[in-house]
Amino acid sequence: MISRTGWAAVLALGLSWSGAAALPSVSSCRIEGNRRVASAEVRSLLGLEQGARFDSAITSAGMDALLDRYRRMGRLQARARVDTHGDSSSVAAEVRLDEGPAATVGRIDRVGADFLDWESLRRRLELRPGAAFSPQALERDVARVLGACAEAGRPYAQLRPADFSDSAGAIRLRFVVDEGPQVRLGKFEVEGNLLTSSARVVRRAGLRQGEVYRQSRVDHAVWRLRRLGAFDRVEAGVLAGTSEPTLRYRVREGGTSSAQGALGYSAENHALTGVFDLELQNLGGGRAGRFRLDARGNGVTEYHVGAREPLAFNSPVSVDVALGLHLEDTLYTQSLAQISLAAEIVPYALASLGVEYERVVQTTGDILRDRAVKLSLGLEWDRRDDPRAPTRGILVRLRSRLGSRMLTPRSGEVDSRTSTREDELEIDGFAGLGDPARVLAIRLFARTLGGETHPVPLYRQYTLGGANSLRGYREQQFRGSAVGVLSVESRWLLGGGGYAFLFAEAGFVRQDRPAGSATPFTDLVRPGYGMGLRMASGLGQLGIDYAWGESVSPLGGKIHVSIRSQF
Repeated sequence: MISRTGWAAVLALGLSWSGAAALPSVSSCRIEGNRRVASAEVRSLLGLEQGARFDSAITSAGMDALLDRYRRMGRLQARARVDTHGDSSSVAAEVRLDEGPAATVGRIDRVGADFLDWESLRRRLELRPGAAFSPQALERDVARVLGACAEAGRPYAQLRPADFSDSAGAIRLRFVVDEGPQVRLGKFEVEGNLLTSSARVVRRAGLRQGEVYRQSRVDHAVWRLRRLGAFDRVEAGVLAGTSEPTLRYRVREGGTSSAQGALGYSAENHALTGVFDLELQNLGGGRAGRFRLDARGNGVTEYHVGAREPLAFNSPVSVDVALGLHLEDTLYTQSLAQISLAAEIVPYALASLGVEYERVVQTTGDILRDRAVKLSLGLEWDRRDDPRAPTRGILVRLRSRLGSRMLTPRSGEVDSRTSTREDELEIDGFAGLGDPARVLAIRLFARTLGGETHPVPLYRQYTLGGANSLRGYREQQFRGSAVGVLSVESRWLLGGGGYAFLFAEAGFVRQDRPAGSATPFTDLVRPGYGMGLRMASGLGQLGIDYAWGESVSPLGGKIHVSIRSQF
């Protein structure tokens, strides 16, 4: 069995000084035998950098830190020795290291927890016979075993090492699992709710009294409460003491509603654009309302109002209603009304069904009026760690609209009918970049029209460009029957939920050509680059994006400024 003294180093100091005397300086420090730890790091840990004051207490503490560094690398038999020589004014030091062999796992035995599927669990463990050993891998494997116990209804299980021995670099591990009782949920408590009733919280969470405790079910309940929109923080945990404990939800209301203003400026044509977006997410129990005004410049303005009931008639079905109006200068006016229902069909996945009515009136062109009734079908899968400020996970959205359109010609001819289809895909992914403060954010969205006449009318085409799509180009610079954007951001997280980032993106647009052209459409791909900042301010979160596109110098880019205040 490896004892604490097995890790000890030999620290031989050739000189001693009175505590009252001035400490000598280090004239030199020679390192031997190190391959996996840089000499500069060894000197820094031991306090033996040239010119530093030599202090045996600092060197002794540094020796412990150095050997711990090797232990974390799996070098359990590492040894070190420090020799010094000199006088009361200066000393020269020599550090001799024996890094030892990399420890491997020889055998792992366990006692208890027969209710677990150990064959399946072993495939998820890092430590297995012949694998390299490290204390970090051991800690992660212990967490996996305890997590499997909690998933099997035993959250009080404990795992303790009964034997830990090292023979010729091969580690033998023997663990005893104290299973604890199987836990069933007794009752529920809610703490911190002010506007949302406890019954509504418990109903939305979806757990039932008497069911076996499973950590994945509790995690899913937390996810459901976060998506309710009423809370900016949600936690859940059992109160220890019985086999039928109380599960307590700790929530904090507020901070989910927001008011956002954004201002854009294009140095290319000296044009300003603006957005005002008000989201009221805490009207009680997750009920929400929204108003949005989007002034895109050049006479283009869009209005949107909507409301949401997350638990319609005390059911798990949410209901969304919305009205919209789009004014395209003097070309056309587009009105929209929609209602949709959504419900979770499997954990973390939602399906939606909706009906939409659209009406367009044109001032020019062959078509005077266009009316459409659409059936909307959608799927959403959300595995982000935090829906408000994600740093890990993925969100996928799919939506299709099947429509029947009635066209009224300006010439007074008989109305005609046509069928159309619209498909949308949106993916947001977040992953770490090694450092906990570094995040890679990737976004992809694509939209396409089907069943349309050629060329597609202007009011039916998708737009691309601006703060919410392709940031290096002006608002609605591109139009087409199919568009898409791929954006990659490298983020550096700051305090208070802020971050700085660099980004690159590429936009695709399929532009319809006039009737009679040799080819029906032209495909364009446009790159964009830039940087940005999100940071806390007295008015809320300040956002600044600076971006430029193809054939534009970095000094001639677009600036997008926004303020988002949460309450």
